[in-house]
Amino acid sequence: MINMNDFKREYAAINKEVMPAIRRVLKSGWYVLGDEGSKFEQEFSKYVGGRFGVGVNSGSDALYLAVKALGVSRGDEVITVAHTMISTVDAITRNGAKPVFVDVDPSTYVMDVPRIEAKYLRKPKQ
Repeated sequence: MINMNDFKREYAAINKEVMPAIRRVLKSGWYVLGDEGSKFEQEFSKYVGGRFGVGVNSGSDALYLAVKALGVSRGDEVITVAHTMISTVDAITRNGAKPVFVDVDPSTYVMDVPRIEAKYLRKPKQ
């Protein structure tokens, strides 16, 4: 087995800071929203230099909100890679938009930009 991450070392590095926060959340009974959630949103947005921050329950909901924040809506087309996770497509379709799939470059495994023009049905939102 090849150990890709040393989670024990990572845990040891953050244990003293994280465990008291976890205890506060568990003690409060507010696992969603509440004071700790609000504090996290404020501190995280400050840490990343944003004006606002929103904590969500999953990466899927984070993708959904990111697509919505970009102003994507019903009838828009969103270009994404063909080999993406279902949550990417779900975030697009839940906002009423249509995913337009583009293949990846076989040497880089990232979106093959020259193929985008061939996939245009309308001008995508920028």
